[in-house]
Amino acid sequence: MNEHENQWNNESDEAYYQRKAARRGMVVFIMILALVLPVVVSTYFALMY
Repeated sequence: MNEHENQWNNESDEAYYQRKAARRGMVVFIMILALVLPVVVSTYFALMY
């Protein structure tokens, strides 16, 4: 019984870490987008005018 319980705990921990990593990746993606987007827009307007 204890062995089975430990296995279930390990699986839930693995899923938790995957969800945590996915959330961190999303935050990093949004940060990079927020940094790059103004540069792209400013260069676009600089080329237009």
